[in-house]
This record gives sequence, structure tokens and C-alpha cells, in this order.
Amino acid sequence: MFPYQSIADALGPWRDPDFNSGLIERCRQAWTKPLKDLTNQELATLLRQRIAVEHLLPFARHRLVV
Repeated sequence: MFPYQSIADALGPWRDPDFNSGLIERCRQAWTKPLKDLTNQELATLLRQRIAVEHLLPFARHRLVV
């Protein structure tokens, strides 16, 4: 996955759950952001929620090294 792609590019459009919360809103907003534009907080939140881990973890590791 390239840094200018988003999670939506890899996994498709966001599917709204039956309820709404601040956490869901933050994840939904991060869903369409290019990976390079995700803040560390957004990246950590997505990983803690086990969202797109296989796509985000290599990017997060690279960010830690650089």
C-alpha cells in the first residue's frame, strides 16, 4: 500500500455501524485520508481498534524508524 492511498482504496467504502460515537467518527474520518496524512493519534487509534492492521502496521513501523 502506498502512502498516498487510503484505507478506503484498499478495503472499499466505510460501512456505518448501527450506532455512533466519537471513536467511530474518528475512525470514519481517517478511513479516507491518505496514509501519509494520518496523524500518529489516528494511526494508533486505527491499530488499537484492529482496523486494517495488515495495511497500517508496515506504515506505522516505517514511521517509527524515520
